[in-house]
Amino acid sequence: MIRDVNQKIIGLKGEQMKDGNEGITLGSVIVNALLAAPPNDQTDGKTKALRYALAMRVNDAMGNGTNVPADLGKVDFSIDDLTVIKEQVGKAYGALVVGRAYEMLEQKKLEVAGTVKA
Repeated sequence: MIRDVNQKIIGLKGEQMKDGNEGITLGSVIVNALLAAPPNDQTDGKTKALRYALAMRVNDAMGNGTNVPADLGKVDFSIDDLTVIKEQVGKAYGALVVGRAYEMLEQKKLEVAGTVKA
């Protein structure tokens, strides 16, 4: 499933969200989440290496790496890739960024079923 990782993460007032002076994109959210090491992380080395490889694919597609593709910004993700990405983004970010990223990854507006837990 091809996704454009150069899509901007938009705030509640319609502006691109920023990290310092840099605009936040779907790609930057994915890379940061995949490379994050949260406290008490018990993930094994093999899983971390797989996350690293996925993060580098996204980083390259953003034009930041050494293997920049001709189709800049586009990444072909497997269902398993998207599952891992959503899991890690959900752990690393707050509700607004998670919601925006999920909508971009799923290519549809989120609909919440059930109740929101504190």
